[in-house]
Parts: sequence; C-alpha cells; structure tokens
Amino acid sequence: MGGIFSGFGVDKLQGEFRQPEIPLTYTDSEGWETDISYAIDLVTDLVALLLECKVGGTLYLRFK
Repeated sequence: MGGIFSGFGVDKLQGEFRQPEIPLTYTDSEGWETDISYAIDLVTDLVALLLECKVGGTLYLRFK
C-alpha cells in the first residue's frame, strides 16, 4: 500500500484527504496524467479492491 500511496502522492498529504493543498496526479508509463480531485475517493476505491480480493480470492481488472 505504501508504494501505491507514494505513487499517487497520498503519502505527502499528512492526513488531509478531503481538500489537499498539494494537487494529486498520477502519470502512467506512457506519460498520460490523471488528476485526482479527492484523495479520500482513491483510498476508498483501493479499500474496495482489497476487500474484493480478500472475499473472492482474486480480482479481474480489464483495461481498455
């Protein structure tokens, strides 16, 4: 989780997830940048993915 949080910049927020002063962005390997408006949404999405993995034993991600 620490690697995921640092990749998105969440580790720099010091607990301020609702309206961070530091803008969160993620840049993929092809250079596409994604802005994240609310860090709390990212955290809850990650929690949902982890719960799905725990309950179902696997998680199917399909990227277009």
